[in-house]
Amino acid sequence: MKQHRFILEDSSWYIDLPQFLEQGGNKADLEMVSGADTMLDIIAEGKTEVTLQINTEPFADADELILSELGITI
Repeated sequence: MKQHRFILEDSSWYIDLPQFLEQGGNKADLEMVSGADTMLDIIAEGKTEVTLQINTEPFADADELILSELGITI
């Protein structure tokens, strides 16, 4: 199971990965887009920070997200 923190800054959601930035990564690459930002808005309920436990297998008290369509732009 993985735990990830997401932060809302200037109306955009970013995953909190300081090690990525320390290694020279670009903050813009950490922005949540294509619906992930909308999902975080719903989960956050007006807060500016969200921490999620994520796993590919169901676990106790988890909400299950199902990928119903893969949106690929060619």
